[in-house]
Amino acid sequence: MINLVNFIIESGVSLTLLATVYVLFLRKETFFRANRLFLLGSLVFSVLLPLLRLRVLTPQPVLLSEVTVTPYRNLLESITVYGHGFTGQIEKTVFRLSYWLLFTWPEWAFF
Repeated sequence: MINLVNFIIESGVSLTLLATVYVLFLRKETFFRANRLFLLGSLVFSVLLPLLRLRVLTPQPVLLSEVTVTPYRNLLESITVYGHGFTGQIEKTVFRLSYWLLFTWPEWAFF
C-alpha cells in the first residue's frame, strides 16, 4: 500500500512539474506535433520515473570509538517523601478548577 502511495505522489509531482513547464513555455507555440510529443512524453516519463531506483546518497558506515560501560550502582537506596503543611484546601481548589473547566468550557474546544 505504501508503495502505491509513493508511486502516486512521485508520479503526480513529476507530472505537475512537466505540466507547469508546458503551460509556461510551450502553450502558445505553434509546433503542435512537438507539443503533443512533449505531453505524451511527460505522461510516459511520469509513469516510469517512480519505477526507477536512483541512489542519490549512499549510506557510509560510521566507526564509533570504544565505549566503556560502568556497572550499575544504586546510589540512592530509598526515597522518603514527607508532606507537611498541605491542607485539604489545595484538594478543594484543584477539584473546583477541574469542575469549572469541565462544565464551563465550550464543547467545541475538546475536539
